Amino acid sequence: TPTPTATPTPTATPTATPPVLPTATPIRTATPLRTATPIPTATLTPTTIPTVETPSPSPPPPSPTSPLLRPSATATPTRTATPSMTATPTRTATPVLTATPTRTATPQPTSTPTPRPGESIFFFANANLSVNENAGTLTVTVQLGAPAEQTVRVRYETVNGSAIAGSDYTTTTGQLTFAVGERQKMFTVPMIADDLYEPAETFTLRLFNPEGGFIGLPSTATVTIIDTSLPPEVSFTGASSTAEEGDGIVAITVSLSRISAVDARVSYTVTGTADLTDHGLRNGTIVIPAGVRSVRLLVPLSDDPQVELDETIVIRLTAPVDAILGEPTAHTITVQDNDQAGIVLQPTRIDIGEGGPDGTYTIRLSSRPIAPVTITLSGVQVTTNPTTLTFTPATWDTPQTVIVQAIDDQVAEPSPHTGTVFHTSTSTDPFYQGLSLSPLAVRIADNDTANIIALPFSITVAEGGPETTYQVRLATQPTANVTLTITPSVQVLLNGQTTPAPITLVFTPANWNVVQTVTVRAVDDLIDEGISTVVQIAHVASSTDIFYNGLTANVDVTVIDNDLAGIVLSSSNLTLTEGDTDTYTVRLNSQPIAPVTIQITPEIVAPASPLITSSGQVLLNGQPTLTLTFTPANWNTPQSVTVQVIDDQVDETFDSATTYLVHLRHTASSVSDEIYNSLPPVLLPVTIIENDFANLILTPTSLTVAEGGPA
Repeated sequence: TPTPTATPTPTATPTATPPVLPTATPIRTATPLRTATPIPTATLTPTTIPTVETPSPSPPPPSPTSPLLRPSATATPTRTATPSMTATPTRTATPVLTATPTRTATPQPTSTPTPRPGESIFFFANANLSVNENAGTLTVTVQLGAPAEQTVRVRYETVNGSAIAGSDYTTTTGQLTFAVGERQKMFTVPMIADDLYEPAETFTLRLFNPEGGFIGLPSTATVTIIDTSLPPEVSFTGASSTAEEGDGIVAITVSLSRISAVDARVSYTVTGTADLTDHGLRNGTIVIPAGVRSVRLLVPLSDDPQVELDETIVIRLTAPVDAILGEPTAHTITVQDNDQAGIVLQPTRIDIGEGGPDGTYTIRLSSRPIAPVTITLSGVQVTTNPTTLTFTPATWDTPQTVIVQAIDDQVAEPSPHTGTVFHTSTSTDPFYQGLSLSPLAVRIADNDTANIIALPFSITVAEGGPETTYQVRLATQPTANVTLTITPSVQVLLNGQTTPAPITLVFTPANWNVVQTVTVRAVDDLIDEGISTVVQIAHVASSTDIFYNGLTANVDVTVIDNDLAGIVLSSSNLTLTEGDTDTYTVRLNSQPIAPVTIQITPEIVAPASPLITSSGQVLLNGQPTLTLTFTPANWNTPQSVTVQVIDDQVDETFDSATTYLVHLRHTASSVSDEIYNSLPPVLLPVTIIENDFANLILTPTSLTVAEGGPA
């Protein structure tokens, strides 16, 4: 490998005309077509060694008579030291340069080949070019070191960088031809303009495949495409929106007028009538990533129990980066309060009687006040205790109890007749001051005409559940004893009875207004009567008092049933081998009100072979099908069913280890019991194991014969 020296000295002078004496000569390849690049790929002459490029001072301007000297020729292999000029050749013409890149250090060869007569050096007039993306085209100049002495050619092409062909510019390639005497040629590269806001992008121009010369420096040119698009506008998608306090999180969309190739940032401030306890949004910055058109800003809302006016959250965009402000720059969220000043009554209606019994209800506020609230109670046909209640911001949701008593007047009125408790509020809280509040409805049993008062008018009991009570008295003082005969439905028991039967209560002129209590319990029978049934308890009065004799009253009783009709099988499945038997039992799950017939029918499920049919596989109590009958008396007595698998001599499954499945379908029917008549069928799976194996039996299994002997 030759060793570069610090000072190049030409060892030979070309014999071609005109003669030149170069002090630094670009390295040529062994053939006339030069392909020298910053890292040569062609076979180099033994006189040079490319090295890593290092910066060096700019060389003196080339002589106009030397076609081989070119400032900052980056295609020339770099030198390890800056060569010193021993002679300044004279150029015949000076190339016009638009930019002079800095020459890098060039290795000093031990011997420098001289250019052949007529050869030219091709290079870009500018190593760095810039163009606006909306310029339409870029004009590029390629020059020769000296006017061409013969027709020479060089090819050029574009190479992608951060700028991409087809998106930022049009792929361009071609060949330039220099006629004799020409020194420069131009070609154009079409630019592709878009409205995408993006950073400056670059691509490369490259010279290659010279004909009649070789490529000098710069052999490439870097083109910077300057973006001319304005940054996108950033704004809210709308200027206002409405949300309810209980919505939780509200999303506000911030968007760009068009997609950007860089992240857009915009700060925002938060103001408005809503304070920091009403929401969780604070001042911040929104980032819209490159390639994304919009993002959502999440605003957490606080749901408090306090009544307040609708409030606003005002979000303003400011200080955009890589974007400009569009319209609207502010978004106002109107937060509607979901609380309402008022009172909550529990219950909203009560039943009382003139002379008793009294009733109670509770009151609380429906929202938290900002000051104490006093509720004043006033009644029509009734009185209350207490007559005023006070709620504070700390106790607003704690129920307070009110006792309601009917005014025992002497006026004959319908029974029941209505009464009302009104509520008015006073407070320094403007939402509660003078608020119109819900009244309490009261049903009053009158005591001024002969009547049987049984309260409440309706009750509910459940089979197997606790007992409940109602109260009975007379409405007015009788002139004689009144015997009240109370007859229950067959589904309820009174005052600890074990079987339903009438009971009697006696009211005298002395105790006519003393309440007598009747306990009611549901009969826990075994009959499925549906989810619930409404029955009545009848009250009939008998007395020598003509106003009471024959009077009646009823109490409605809702009985919730706890029974469920169904077919109960003792086994969930059976497995039998042909010839085996097994037994299971059948009963009903609840008592029917009429006879129920259970029809049992075998059904083949997915037979293992066509030989298996739904008939002839099993017998039920010795029959192909079986019918069982249950009555209200024997419904819970299990009835046995013997399942026999017929042991035939047929291999029905082609495999002695194969099983097949039979379902025993149990279908209920009843003429008078609609619940049992509509029951879905119940299936009992029976797995049958095949015990037959198709085979050929030979007897005997071996024979002995002798040649010439008997058969």
